[in-house]
Amino acid sequence: METAKPEVYVLRAQSAMIMTVIVRSDRAPSVLVPYVRTAVRRLDKNLPVYNMFTLSSYLSGSVARPRWNALFLGIFASLGLTLAAIGLFGVTSYFVAQRRHEDGIRMALGAQRSQVLRMVVREGMVLVGIGAAFGLLGAVALTRPLSNMLYGIKSLDPLTFLSVSVLLVAVGALASYLPARHASRMIRCWHYATSN
Repeated sequence: METAKPEVYVLRAQSAMIMTVIVRSDRAPSVLVPYVRTAVRRLDKNLPVYNMFTLSSYLSGSVARPRWNALFLGIFASLGLTLAAIGLFGVTSYFVAQRRHEDGIRMALGAQRSQVLRMVVREGMVLVGIGAAFGLLGAVALTRPLSNMLYGIKSLDPLTFLSVSVLLVAVGALASYLPARHASRMIRCWHYATSN
């Protein structure tokens, strides 16, 4: 059995009350402030008026922390995308360098530079496609646990999934194309130097 806690009854007229007043107007907030102060003074000269702000600034302050979290999450996501692009570029460059003699033989046997370029980019895009497919599956699997953290979009928003997938595939295509183009130029120069 709990012991009784001491209580004191106070008249409402004697209690210190904090009141929030919301004013809606078509005028600018800076113009409205003196009118609000005058209206409160007419009711009671001793009532203090403080913390006057617009509803938009109040709402902005209430979502400031999630906004910072989203900003930092965006920065880290951009860094992750950059690191993935650099890694894909490095792996593709390594494979292209390993196959330089093979591609040189293909060009010596009549393969065009564009054919070699397409072949290398196609192989890189296969890896990007596999990665994008696994990424989409993982994102769909995580939508339910993360759905309460989303605001303004549905957990299975097709536009978001499509735009992120297109961005990742574009970054992967660029990371595959650059070393392939460089290698095809090098092979062409090497082929030209050895044939003369």
